[in-house]
Amino acid sequence: MLKKAADRAGLIWKESNYLALRRGPYLIGAGLDESIVAPAKWLKGRFVNLFDPELKVQHSVELAPGIRVFLMDLDALKAEGPQILASACKVLPIKHTDQATEWAVEGVGETTAIVLISTAKPPRSIQLDQQTLESYAYDADEKLLRVRFPNEAWPRNLVVEF
Repeated sequence: MLKKAADRAGLIWKESNYLALRRGPYLIGAGLDESIVAPAKWLKGRFVNLFDPELKVQHSVELAPGIRVFLMDLDALKAEGPQILASACKVLPIKHTDQATEWAVEGVGETTAIVLISTAKPPRSIQLDQQTLESYAYDADEKLLRVRFPNEAWPRNLVVEF
């Protein structure tokens, strides 16, 4: 029925063994288990799989049968200054200057938070509630900062100085 409707509307009908939906910088993809026999679809670019607890950058993603992904396309972002891209906690902006950015963070207690920040500059220091935080990694090639800390169920201040 869908093929007939597409024909009547003058649309080209094409069958595939994957589904992909893009909205802004987000891409949801799935490799279909019961579909036509064809090679898996490969996505090329700079993606962060939001299902990945490490929030690592992937340059190619395969949509093979049974695979489900929720991707952020880093090349589709329009980041100006430090910007939160993803987090395993609630992050609310407090203050931003050229020298520092401050956020309120809170999450489920006794879990690990990771905050992925897009920034062209590496941090000079990072503080969580005025305590120096050493558990972070800056990727200069990707211009991404990953900050890790234990979540607490109440708001705390995360300050990144540049």
